[in-house]
Amino acid sequence: MGSNNTRNNIGRTTNIRMNEIRVIILMFNILCLQSCQSQSEKDVFYSQTQVEDDVWRFPIIYPYELMTAYCCVDWTVNPNTELAKLTKPYLGVDSCNYIDGYIILHDKLNDEWWVADVEKKESNKFQSKSEAASFLSQKNILFKVYSIKELFEHWHLTKDLPWRTFNATSSE
Repeated sequence: MGSNNTRNNIGRTTNIRMNEIRVIILMFNILCLQSCQSQSEKDVFYSQTQVEDDVWRFPIIYPYELMTAYCCVDWTVNPNTELAKLTKPYLGVDSCNYIDGYIILHDKLNDEWWVADVEKKESNKFQSKSEAASFLSQKNILFKVYSIKELFEHWHLTKDLPWRTFNATSSE
């Protein structure tokens, strides 16, 4: 009789362990599915060229992007995006870069330079290129920007970005 109780206890313990293993496997599968879905979002972010018929987009670093309604000229910060929270919307961006967690933008309309820290979600506006370069130099970052026209043309064909894979011509 004692051996029957022992077998029953072992059976219950085995059932409990099997249920725990099933829950762990289920949680692992859910995490894998979520990872695949968020990876798909990023894949789309780095590959989708047009949002609508006449609205073109250029990814900087997820989720920050620039947009234009005139295919490849007059790039702006869309007011409904994360980047607009760090800079001002409707910048006339003619050059940009992403270096070590900082987005650098040049607003050709106002001749202003924006340096946005994506980790801290704050930005600084500078009246000259040398001020922006000095600010980055204090953080041991070499100032470098790329022509948005050249960036977009290359990215449109290859889906490569200089801060991800390719080396475009830059102005320092």
